[in-house]
Formats: sequence, C-alpha cells, structure tokens
Amino acid sequence: MDNMSKHNILTTLLTRQIQQVNELFVLLRQEYQELRGGHAEKIEQISLEKSILLNELKNLEQEQQQFIQSTLLKHEKPSIAQVIICIAPQNPEALTALNEELTQQAKECHKQNQINGIVISMNQQFTDKALAILHGQDPTAVTQLIYGPNGQTETKIRHNSLTKV
Repeated sequence: MDNMSKHNILTTLLTRQIQQVNELFVLLRQEYQELRGGHAEKIEQISLEKSILLNELKNLEQEQQQFIQSTLLKHEKPSIAQVIICIAPQNPEALTALNEELTQQAKECHKQNQINGIVISMNQQFTDKALAILHGQDPTAVTQLIYGPNGQTETKIRHNSLTKV
C-alpha cells in the first residue's frame, strides 16, 4: 500500500473519530442538563446512547491501532505521530491538525464527564442525607463508611426512624 492510500485511510479514521467524539460531547452536555433537571428517563436514554457510542469509539480505536501496527511494524509501540511522519513526511500538517483536534475534543469530553460526575455525586449525597433523616440518623454521618465482618459496607440505623413515628 502506498503512502497516499495510507494517508487517506488515516484521514478517514481520524475524521470518523472526531465525528464520534463530537457526538459524545453533545450527549455529555445533554446528560448534564438532564442531571440538573432530574429527568431520570432521559438520563437513562442518554446513558444507553453513550454506551453505544463509546463502543463505536472503541472499535474505531482498535481499527486505528491495527492500522498503526501494520504501518510501522519495526517499532515496538508506534504512535500516531510516528505514523503521520512515516506516511506524510513532506506534508504532515493536515493529519497532525486532525489528530490535535481529536485530542482537544477528547479532553473536552473528559472535562464534561468529570463535571457530570460531580453533579451525580452531589445528587447522591443529597439523597443519602435525605434517607438518613428519614431513618432518624445524623445526616452528616451518612458519608462515613462502616464495614461489617463480611467486608460489606453497613449503615447504623437507629430505631427512632421518622418513618416509624
């Protein structure tokens, strides 16, 4: 396979990855909005869509790794940068720009995913504290983990639960 064919294959792979990562970012933003609104059904649907999209991204990553391995067999662990230099030594800018765009968008997805995780954690803490109050527990002690003899987490439940009053 000549370098022009390899260039086209890598361009296609990177472009497809960029499109998938863009879709993932849109889903993450939607998830953030739904988490803030507390719309469980929509969150569940987004979660399903994210799983499908992440599986597609994983497959694209595997395709890319196979392509990299087939292009640079002499290197033990070849990188995308090495492939770009190998197949486009005179003009690596276009492929490098695509790779940088993919990297930047992946970082944005990671950042948004962390934000979503914080929202989920805050919602979980709120729920745990509300349950503690209903069970007559100190809501500030809910975040403390207590381990029983079998290694599983346990909670101390007093018998003066508000649900029993």
